[in-house]
Amino acid sequence: MKNTAWVLLFFCLAGAAAQEIPPIQQFKSKISFAGNQNWMISQDEKGTIYTANNKGLLQFRGTNWKLNSSPNQSIIRSVKVIDEKICVGSYMDFGFWERSPNGELLYTSLAKELEVDILEDEQFWNIIKYSEKIIFQSLHRLIIVDIGNRDYQFVPTTNTLLKSYRVGNEIYFQESGMGLFEVKSGKAFLISDDKILHDNVIVGMYKVEGKLLLLTDKSGFFFLENNSLKKWEIEGEKSFEGYRLYSSLRLSDGSFAMGSIANGLIWIDAEGKVILELNKANGVSNNTILTLFEDQNQNLWLGLDNGIDCVNVNSPFLEYNDDIGKIGAVYASARSGNYFYLGTNHGLYFRDINSRDDFRQIPGTEGQVWNLSSINGDLFCGHDLGTFHVVGTKATKIGNIPGTWAFKKHPKSNDLLLQGNYSGIHVLQKVNNSWVYKNKLKGFDISSRFFEMVNDTTLLVGHEYKGVFKLSINPEFDSVIETQIDESVEKGINAGLVKFDNEIFYFNPDGLFRYDKKELQFVKDSLLSAEIKPEEYITGKMIDDNNGRLWMFSKNRIHFLRRDVFSEQLRFESIFFETNIRKNVLGFEHVNKYDDSKYLIASGMGYLLIDMDKVEKIQPKIAIDNIQIKDNLQITSSIALLNDFELDYERNNIQIYFTATNYQKHQQVKYQYRLEGFDLLWSPWLESTDVSYSNLPSGSYVFSVRSRIGDQISELSQFKFKVKPPWHLTRWMYVIYIIVVIFILLIINRFNDAFYERERKKLIKRNQRKLQINELASQKKLMKIRNEQLQNDIENKNREIAIATMSTAKRNEFLNKIINELKALDDHPRIVRLTKMINKNLKGNEDWEFFEKAFNNADKDFLKKVKKAHPTLTHNDLRLCAFLRLNLLSKEIAPLLNISVRSVEIKRYRLRKKMKLSRDESIVDHFVNL
Repeated sequence: MKNTAWVLLFFCLAGAAAQEIPPIQQFKSKISFAGNQNWMISQDEKGTIYTANNKGLLQFRGTNWKLNSSPNQSIIRSVKVIDEKICVGSYMDFGFWERSPNGELLYTSLAKELEVDILEDEQFWNIIKYSEKIIFQSLHRLIIVDIGNRDYQFVPTTNTLLKSYRVGNEIYFQESGMGLFEVKSGKAFLISDDKILHDNVIVGMYKVEGKLLLLTDKSGFFFLENNSLKKWEIEGEKSFEGYRLYSSLRLSDGSFAMGSIANGLIWIDAEGKVILELNKANGVSNNTILTLFEDQNQNLWLGLDNGIDCVNVNSPFLEYNDDIGKIGAVYASARSGNYFYLGTNHGLYFRDINSRDDFRQIPGTEGQVWNLSSINGDLFCGHDLGTFHVVGTKATKIGNIPGTWAFKKHPKSNDLLLQGNYSGIHVLQKVNNSWVYKNKLKGFDISSRFFEMVNDTTLLVGHEYKGVFKLSINPEFDSVIETQIDESVEKGINAGLVKFDNEIFYFNPDGLFRYDKKELQFVKDSLLSAEIKPEEYITGKMIDDNNGRLWMFSKNRIHFLRRDVFSEQLRFESIFFETNIRKNVLGFEHVNKYDDSKYLIASGMGYLLIDMDKVEKIQPKIAIDNIQIKDNLQITSSIALLNDFELDYERNNIQIYFTATNYQKHQQVKYQYRLEGFDLLWSPWLESTDVSYSNLPSGSYVFSVRSRIGDQISELSQFKFKVKPPWHLTRWMYVIYIIVVIFILLIINRFNDAFYERERKKLIKRNQRKLQINELASQKKLMKIRNEQLQNDIENKNREIAIATMSTAKRNEFLNKIINELKALDDHPRIVRLTKMINKNLKGNEDWEFFEKAFNNADKDFLKKVKKAHPTLTHNDLRLCAFLRLNLLSKEIAPLLNISVRSVEIKRYRLRKKMKLSRDESIVDHFVNL
């Protein structure tokens, strides 16, 4: 029994997973900080989503959820945006939130302001806008509030008030055990007490073709006619028969969405036919759907018993998610007959085109499928095991050559088929309506994943690691005559080769090339190559969908070429589709036409369907939500969302929050910002929705932010602000600084004046001193000159004295000779008298006195100096000193002293002893130094 139960569960999951479903965003993990249950959802004009949650009011603008707790910390059961008020009903309270100038929500309790007597344990489960009034519904009554007039009134009930609705301009509610009531003029009137209403809870009321349509929790749809309920028989009711419904919503296209207690979502069209069933097995977070809401962009929001989901029902994409890993990564697809096929890394799968059953595997095809090609009505499967011919639900293997990449038509015969394998090019042949292996093209053994025929005998083979080979084939198509490397293009990672519209294209990182059949070489198409920038290149894989489109892939985009209906020129078109969303195997991308407007895009976890008729460029929005300021003490505060505000320098740390309210799963929003006055360039495109700037210098700034969805960029949202200078750089401080500087300059000037005055005086003193020095130098120089003149005079006088002395000496010598001659004569009296007269003149002191006087005039006080230095010297010694001072020789001194030369030498010796001179000291030098 247990094994059987698991098998049934597996098939239930598999069956559910077989549906292609709209993209679903699950926010369960992002609101883990909030309560589990979400009771009601609403939206304001700016696109913000509000949710009544067990722990408070949740708000969401596309990136981050934020929780605002109710003032009494209770559960919030209902929320409704009315004008600019976010009205809420909670446990024993009701009121509204409003945004303050700084973007924060502030709560006002209407129950307290209006002094409404709240019943014990009363909770408010629904909010209805009616004209200028707001109706808050609890399980006991309706409270109708007129905020403008600050008034309210009650519509009480006897039993439990189960549900309330507004349909057109009428207000209805269901009372347990009583039936359906309509409110008129502030009073309740019973309009139906049908038995069905006693056994069911109304979960939806709508106007359809002028009739009131009711949806019950257990019995389906009913029309109210003549106060009785009439069953609306619809085909889709079978899909939710036995379910317990809890919520419902009529969408803008007239269809109905129904949320169940344990079976997820059922979506039927206006005719009652099932469009889609969603549950935990195929995409939603929880099977209990408490509330439903359609936003401004027709997204369907599910408030769950545990979480919140957003279903992009209007998205151009549908998803086939193989979450349980049954079929694996998709590499190929094809339609043939009544079946749709998928080739995956697990094998070949199929399902009936008109069936909602899950894909089933064709026996014998387990393993990697590389290619599915429909040629002349026959479907071929390129497999790691080889080639299979697929007919219906059976696949027949052709030959034993492993590893088939691709198939191409033979240029001459429909009964022949070319296939590229791991080992080169092979030929298949149709014999008696059966395909068989024929032969291999000998002479070429390189893997041939991409190949195209140029003409009947020329074949191009693309290899990403070796380049493009040009093969010349013999007419029998069994061997390669010549192999050449095409030098006109380079090899490239994931480079691709394909024939489209009878032209051969080659795509590598260098660009897109066309093959010139006349020149037999590739020529770069500059216009088409410019559409995909080198930095956006990720793969050269190209796919001809056989419906007039050539598909290519780049970073975050899917491109296709098609002929213009008027000019026949190739047009290049792009769809923004991020690589991480595609989740395909790089280099093995796959696109195939699914039906009239839908194309299948292979994924690593199933596939996506894109409806080309629904693809449109969405103009993104951007809004600044909050501005927070942080001071030096890290204390944070929000400021008003105004332009031209000012910040104190101590609060120059700013954090800015911004969002774009886009809730499409496959349309990721990115943001770019710049702070003029600080940032030189715009930031890169980022997913982050906030930015902070710290320690901003004083000055004026303009913050600008914009959003991008695909190639579409929003308008700028911006504000201006100033950072005040620090206190020491304010205007008044500058005035003080100027005054201080002037004062300092005056002081400096005074000091400079005093300094220069001192320096002037010093300079005068220095100049005076210099003048004195110069004057002294001049005097010294003058004295020197005078001394030199005196010295010259002394020398002249010494010379004169010496001449006079020499003359005297010669005279005395002459007189002595005369005396000696006279002595030789007879002693004649007259001779004796003459001799005496001569001797008297020789011994006289007149000559010495004359000499001494002249000598003292020439060498002032010399004899006194000698006498003072040597007091023991006699008069005769002084006379000798004088002669020696004149530098006279002994023989010159002898006549002057009237003694012999020998006597002069003896006198000189005795004089040296008296003067105590050493042997080395000259007596003349001694006299000079006195």
